[in-house]
Amino acid sequence: MDMTSDVLGPDATLRRGYSITMNERGKIIRTIAVVRPKMKIRTRVSDGEFGSESL
Repeated sequence: MDMTSDVLGPDATLRRGYSITMNERGKIIRTIAVVRPKMKIRTRVSDGEFGSESL
């Protein structure tokens, strides 16, 4: 893996404190417009993943 991937790759981004939020099917949620009340979501962080439900 080159240095650019180490700095800009998704794992490096997660280690900097960001997260990736997905719907139940694993599709990344990029906008609030696709989120519905009581929707189950998964959030990935640097050291794991957890589930939650939207308000």
